[in-house]
Amino acid sequence: MPLTLNVFPVLPGGAELSFENSFSNPRGEHTHDAIDIFGPIGTPIVSSVIGRVVESCTLGGETRAGAGARSPGGYYVVLADLLRNFHYYAHMQGPPKVALGGWIGPGTILGALGNSGIARGRPHLHYQVWGPFADESAEEEYQQNIFPRCFCDPINPYPLLARLATALGATHNPGGRYTIPARR
Repeated sequence: MPLTLNVFPVLPGGAELSFENSFSNPRGEHTHDAIDIFGPIGTPIVSSVIGRVVESCTLGGETRAGAGARSPGGYYVVLADLLRNFHYYAHMQGPPKVALGGWIGPGTILGALGNSGIARGRPHLHYQVWGPFADESAEEEYQQNIFPRCFCDPINPYPLLARLATALGATHNPGGRYTIPARR
């Protein structure tokens, strides 16, 4: 199924935002398969689609009692959109502002830019999209909003993010970086 985005996932505001096509860049023993959008800490992160909140991690980078696993995405939200793609918004500054299971619209504030989890360096949104489940058992999972398995193959959202950024007045340098200017 195709991917659509209704709004840019970070609100342009008093400071500039920037991103480049980091999808499939090597990161240690895996590939990145996401786009990092950089900006000042606390900048609002918003839903780019109509979707249902299928995960809302309030754990940050802390270890869950008795589980030993840390949340590499820190504070994060996963939405399932109307086309059944999954949108992952990670490294938020604090706990998500949306409740698990709720339906939300484009532009709904999910949280704020941060560097929770295993984020390194500047505050940013790690924005990743996975395709829908296609097998017969998926229908029950979508209806119950419970997804016990790993999400499917990643989809590169960069072309759509670039189009939305251009509409917001972004400049594009030859190296592929988009910069959305601060708004006053």
